[in-house]
Amino acid sequence: MFISIIISCYRRLKTEEESEREKKRQEKLQRREERRHDREEKRKQKHQEKKEREEEKKIQMKIEVEERKFLLAQRKLESLRLMNELFARVKVSRTGIVQ
Repeated sequence: MFISIIISCYRRLKTEEESEREKKRQEKLQRREERRHDREEKRKQKHQEKKEREEEKKIQMKIEVEERKFLLAQRKLESLRLMNELFARVKVSRTGIVQ
């Protein structure tokens, strides 16, 4: 009788130990999975931030190109105005000399 009680206690103790080991193993696996998930989320966030920075840079470059085009167009227009004024003066001066 006493031996059966000891055997029963031993089995229960073994079962509890196994149960505790399994619980610890599951907790470890869960922590590992959480860390993996966190790393994955961090990578996704970095990728998204990089994509946003590249898009912002692309937009900024387009703005700079358009500003440059506008500046060149303004210079050409001013050159045309100056040339028209110069030709008008030459025309006036020629007509003044001829008369």
